[in-house]
Amino acid sequence: PRRDVMSADGMADVGEILPLLPAQAGMLFDLVSGAAQPGAYIGVVTLRLTGDVDPMRLETALTEAVRCRDALSASFVWKGTAKPVQVVHLAPNVPFETLDWSAEPDLEARLSALVRAERLKGFTLTQAPLVRGTLIFSAAGQSVLVLTVHHLVADGWSVGPFLQDLFDRYFRIESDCARPAGSARLRDALVWSKKKRVRSAEEAFWTNHMAGAPEATILETAADRPADAGDGLAFHRDRALDRTLSAALIDLARTSRTTLYTVISAAWAMVLRRHGSGDDVMIGQVDAGRPTAVPGIGAAVGAFVNTLPLRIKMDPTQTVSQLLAEIEADARKRAPHRFAALADVQRWAGAGSGTPLFQSVVVSESFPELNLADGPISVTKTDVIGPGNVPLALAIYPGETLTLRLEADPKLHGADGVDMLLEEMAHLLAAISKDPNQRISDCFQSAVAAGEPNLAAVPPFRSVTEAIFAQAQAT
Repeated sequence: PRRDVMSADGMADVGEILPLLPAQAGMLFDLVSGAAQPGAYIGVVTLRLTGDVDPMRLETALTEAVRCRDALSASFVWKGTAKPVQVVHLAPNVPFETLDWSAEPDLEARLSALVRAERLKGFTLTQAPLVRGTLIFSAAGQSVLVLTVHHLVADGWSVGPFLQDLFDRYFRIESDCARPAGSARLRDALVWSKKKRVRSAEEAFWTNHMAGAPEATILETAADRPADAGDGLAFHRDRALDRTLSAALIDLARTSRTTLYTVISAAWAMVLRRHGSGDDVMIGQVDAGRPTAVPGIGAAVGAFVNTLPLRIKMDPTQTVSQLLAEIEADARKRAPHRFAALADVQRWAGAGSGTPLFQSVVVSESFPELNLADGPISVTKTDVIGPGNVPLALAIYPGETLTLRLEADPKLHGADGVDMLLEEMAHLLAAISKDPNQRISDCFQSAVAAGEPNLAAVPPFRSVTEAIFAQAQAT
């Protein structure tokens, strides 16, 4: 009831009280139960700005950009209510700080330390907004804007619409709180979910899909030598793919009538299989979670993204092309049921509360380009760090040259192991792009033959079928 929420500490100027989206419910459970890793679900966006920035004007624009979005103006209440809710505030004050680092001898080191501090600082979930900003003047006409946003209120795709709105307001000095034209509200998605989702169909599909699913296992590599985990923050390593390979992978997705995401997911499943996950692999598939039936949902801001298990069953004698076709066919069956809550899928799968169905995820990181053509300032570089809460998260950054980023839990993985996994991915992708008609069991051998000796150092996983076949050939 509204009076229960209003009685909570710090609850003032309440506009409306809304239920949670599935992704929000999952994240809040992790955070409240203590299952979340340090810095989990804290996104930090850094933008390098060129031009003279007015800090007061930027602070005003940021405040209005937050206040006009119901999702960004929310705090969360879970004590004293039947179910957790989000409380949309009418006029939250956005923390904003201005720093002068023009005399800083090592800007990058200090900026890196600030980003880590922002992730560790986190937010008080019962106090809105879960957004704050820092403007750093680094040199004449050069500055860095650091925005810290909790994933409870905005997913990765939301960064684009949020930043566009922020700079539109900065350039126009808007003083009203009108929601951007053509943009849906968080409430619109919640109403659609309540009216249109068919829970019985979701339960039937996921119960059948998860029948006999293997227990999630944490990938281990011989090269993993976790150092002192320190503050426990997830770290990441990047691996850029050259233009030739990037173009070949995009072409493979096109000719296979599937997506680049599916190609990368299939390769990742093959890497997991190689390291002992077996022929039935479970990974987390990150979906935009935005129902196209809701007008303006593409420009909306909120935690719509939904992560559900992607089950990839491999027959080592089948070709990569056949595997891609099977994953694509499975995706079409999953599509109507992709808005289910992960907690419900866990229950339907027979897993206990909090029992992970997967230990790694694959996500495509992209957001719309900013349109700042007529503005007095320009954004020269943007970086987004937004760790989830799994031991390994493989992110795909699109462009003329694709980049793979692997985020890892430092308590379980070391830098050498993560680098090795990225190298395996790069050489495996090269092998399957050259010959998608080769058998799955031959893919790593072809990568070794192509000149990657490091892959030969890891004994390939053999299923029971392959072991029997190998023994028969030997005798």
